[in-house]
Amino acid sequence: MTTVAVRIPTALRRFSDEHATVRVEIAATPPTLSGVLDALAVTCPGVVDRVLDEQGRIRRHVNVFVGPDDVRVLGGLDATVDDGAEVSIVPAVSGGAVDRSVDDLLDALERDGYAIVRGALDEPTLAAARGAIAELLPPTPTGRNAFEGYRTQRVYSVLAKTRALDPLVLHPLVLGACDRVLAHYQVSATVAIAIGPGEAAQLVHHDDAIYPLPSPHADVLVSTMWALDDFDAENGATVLYPGTHRATEAPEEDAVPIYAEMPAGSVAVYLGTLWHGGGANTTDRVRVGVTFEYLAGWLRQQENHALAVPPAVAAELPPRLQELLGYSVYPPFMGYVDGRDPKRLLGR
Repeated sequence: MTTVAVRIPTALRRFSDEHATVRVEIAATPPTLSGVLDALAVTCPGVVDRVLDEQGRIRRHVNVFVGPDDVRVLGGLDATVDDGAEVSIVPAVSGGAVDRSVDDLLDALERDGYAIVRGALDEPTLAAARGAIAELLPPTPTGRNAFEGYRTQRVYSVLAKTRALDPLVLHPLVLGACDRVLAHYQVSATVAIAIGPGEAAQLVHHDDAIYPLPSPHADVLVSTMWALDDFDAENGATVLYPGTHRATEAPEEDAVPIYAEMPAGSVAVYLGTLWHGGGANTTDRVRVGVTFEYLAGWLRQQENHALAVPPAVAAELPPRLQELLGYSVYPPFMGYVDGRDPKRLLGR
């Protein structure tokens, strides 16, 4: 008899009575991963249903390891499992991971609805962003409702309060993707989010749901979540549902998400149609991120940047940031002032 320990990820523990590890015994010789999953299905069928697809293959957004090795290089379900081995089930946080290419980012957005760019910020930029948000958080109250989060602080209109985040909102890789997806666009929501210890998971939603558009519709919004701290499944990493960017209904209750686990200085980019939500924070530390949403220029921005960032402040900003805030014209002539480009009001 072969005994194997199966590690269950946080997202699937509701199917294992919240056990992080389940031990199974296999009588077959030689013992294989297939046998492990057959044995696991006896006590935790919900786990196995979310590891294997309808054809009995390991799902694309799930990784399975025997010890330190990915079973995809060990023979898949036929991989041999030794007595005392540890099998780990890991939702694939890197399904949408990309390098520094706009084309790669766009491929991931089209395929999965999201992309993760690790190490997008250099250390000085990350440190400056952290310092700026650290100064803004103390007077910021926690949320007013469950969606904002009763143990979550949200610093709204961050572009009115600090210049340390300008390199994030103007990051060339993100803007390069938005140029291709949205063409003419502005920045909509600009919010720093500090999810505190004990915060519950946010209601799953998609960001463009606030607009009364028929479904499906062309992409009108691209969201970003910048990690100023390391993001992981325990401290509130954004929960993403891969592939739901082309869905017309919410994910099924038993759908398995992935967590946008990424080191500080990374960014998750996702389409406005992708179902997602803030994760629960089960740790004793705050998790800080900054979100910028980029919106098609013919739709109203969530934040009123003309008031939040008055002309006297906007006049000192880089021209591209002025345009993103709303000092621009959507072709042929939406947004003009006295028949002219609104940037003229800034003296440029």
